[in-house]
Amino acid sequence: MRRTLMLLLCVVVVVCACSRKNDDEYLASLPKSERSLAPTDSLDLESIGVLSPTQMIKYDRWVVIKESQNKYNLAIVNLDSHQKLDAIPVGRGPGEMTLGDNLYLEGTGVTLTDAYKLTMVSLDMSKLKEDHIPRLDTIGTFKSVNNAFSRLRKVKGGYISPVPTNHTLDDNAWYSLWDVDGYCSDPILRPQVDGIEKTERTISHSFYSSSVVTVHPDKDRFCIGLVRMAALSFAMIENRKLKEVKRVEYNRPRLYENGGKTSIYANRAFSGIASDKDHVFLLYSGRERNGDIPDYEGNHLIVYDWNGNYVTRYFLLHNVMDIFIDGDELYCLSTYPSCKLFVYRLPATILH
Repeated sequence: MRRTLMLLLCVVVVVCACSRKNDDEYLASLPKSERSLAPTDSLDLESIGVLSPTQMIKYDRWVVIKESQNKYNLAIVNLDSHQKLDAIPVGRGPGEMTLGDNLYLEGTGVTLTDAYKLTMVSLDMSKLKEDHIPRLDTIGTFKSVNNAFSRLRKVKGGYISPVPTNHTLDDNAWYSLWDVDGYCSDPILRPQVDGIEKTERTISHSFYSSSVVTVHPDKDRFCIGLVRMAALSFAMIENRKLKEVKRVEYNRPRLYENGGKTSIYANRAFSGIASDKDHVFLLYSGRERNGDIPDYEGNHLIVYDWNGNYVTRYFLLHNVMDIFIDGDELYCLSTYPSCKLFVYRLPATILH
């Protein structure tokens, strides 16, 4: 990786394009901050053939990137040699996956879920070598499990996920705790949007299920946020029941009529999420669709503790679309104006 070591100076950042977000209700609710972060490292992903990245995790000296328009679901990149390995072909055969989603790290396993079959697989990164990709392990197939959805995470007592379209819960359910034996806790209810019941069920479901999720290392706490509304839910698991600790709700969407049907218009809210034992890190965009910069790219890093208390915020020099925390380093994936990996060093005041 080439060292860029940019001076933090001038970059107080094109973010003073933050003036353009003065009308953002969520950002306006946070304490003002002029602090910015510049990357210490960067890697040109296009130079090694990564052209359509969407999600990312890091393990040791490897970065695993989910791609959307490739013959393989995953690109595994060595940060030292820049060698790229391709894994999990796109397809319907053995060892293949039609549409991989929900990429995250579980111990030493890179975990990916087939969005159609609801089959979750794991690739053991501790066994990965430059000339060998280990065999995939199937963690579970959840297609027949009521209330299971592809954006799922393992926690104490089962799994948590936003509810699927045809769930068996309260119509206002946002997410629930469930297991493969049919157990399902009382759900946490979704943020209310006046008039959303006028939309088709698939539209409202897409709005609420488009979420980012991160789980505490102890598996007893988690945070879930909406992609199209600045809504966050911090929750814990006690005796296999969900207990919401704190909720944040801003920037409710606008409903409008389109060809006789009610549709939803909303700016992008949270594009990425990561966590360690002390903090939850959120990547916030606030951008409109069809702007000069893709709305899924953001440069606001918002930090909370696990009780949902605001800690601090930073402006990132570059707009990015996904984040991953490794110690005191923040790894960031970007696609605009080209596909790159950026590394930021977090101030010690956050971490201690």
